[in-house]
Amino acid sequence: MVEFVIVIPVLLTLVLAIIQIALIYKAKITLNYATYQTVRAGSLNNGSLSEMKQAFAGNMAPLFTSSYLSMDSSGDCSSTFRSTDSARVGRVGSAQIMDNGIRSVLDANIDKFDSEKVLCARKIVEQQIEDEYVKITVVNPTITSFNILGVDGYHDISGDGDIRTVNMIPNDNLMYRDSTAVGVGVATQSIQDANLMKVHVGYCYELVIPFINRMIWAMQRYGTGSAPPAEKKYGNYWADPAATPPGFFGPPTSGFARDCIIDPQDNGRRSIVLYSQAIMRMQSPAVQCETTDTCAPPPP
Repeated sequence: MVEFVIVIPVLLTLVLAIIQIALIYKAKITLNYATYQTVRAGSLNNGSLSEMKQAFAGNMAPLFTSSYLSMDSSGDCSSTFRSTDSARVGRVGSAQIMDNGIRSVLDANIDKFDSEKVLCARKIVEQQIEDEYVKITVVNPTITSFNILGVDGYHDISGDGDIRTVNMIPNDNLMYRDSTAVGVGVATQSIQDANLMKVHVGYCYELVIPFINRMIWAMQRYGTGSAPPAEKKYGNYWADPAATPPGFFGPPTSGFARDCIIDPQDNGRRSIVLYSQAIMRMQSPAVQCETTDTCAPPPP
């Protein structure tokens, strides 16, 4: 009996850790596929960052599609899962669905498929993008690529006939174009190199298994040292890196990882950062303002 009392906490911790790691692995697999579809959308749409965000939301949605999600007559989404958890309901509930066109397509083409749950899941990912829990970075082509190899060309900014002159990288007849690399140092590229779109995606994945989520998060959040007695429960952030629990990995110093782990939009959110990359040859001319989502809006 004494041995059981000693061993059971360790076994429970191990089981919970296995479940959480399995969920992280599932999220990483989904992220890899969503990243592939993201770069594909970019290659087909002039490197458009807005198109890539839409593709990411649509292909990351299966991670959140659940029978707990429902949509009311006004188009608002809610979740019955852990309905007493106000923080979770705040993130999942009351999301206005605007994809009426997509909804009609799904209903028309998939017999008796509950598209509402898919749309609600997609809206969750769109909200994560808005809250900066997702960071999509166009690694290539770079601004230097456009400066060196870009040419003036005509591009429909809005898709409704708003034709403008923009800086773009030619995509036609690549096999006949000069393959000489131009530029200086690491920025040296040929026209063929510039037509390879590479996308890097950072995803701030929320840890959901009780106790284990605190362990994994704390190991990323805090550094080495001993914790002040008043902060043993990790209720506060420690300004002094030396005054933190021993053996921890230490907090990220800057960038997306720091925003995810240390300064999340939702107070109390415990997360881990997942990364994925994908590369694909451009199927349309890369447009500089599309890759940075800075194309001028149509005139009023």
